[in-house]
Amino acid sequence: MDRITKWLLDWNWKFTARNVFDVNYKIFGVVLGTLMTYFIVIFQLLLGDKGNQPANSLIYNCSSIMNNDSFSE
Repeated sequence: MDRITKWLLDWNWKFTARNVFDVNYKIFGVVLGTLMTYFIVIFQLLLGDKGNQPANSLIYNCSSIMNNDSFSE
């Protein structure tokens, strides 16, 4: 067990894009922050559009949009 733990701790791993270049680890935080901002803005737009509906109805409508139920033909 000690041997495996030491191997994992000493392993010098890197994240690459198909071994063309190394990906900086800071990019994960930037991508996560961008996605969170995007979802918050979309949710606020949906909330403003459906302002007079009860909260349960709003949550159902948001989840159906995310599941593409409203786009079916």
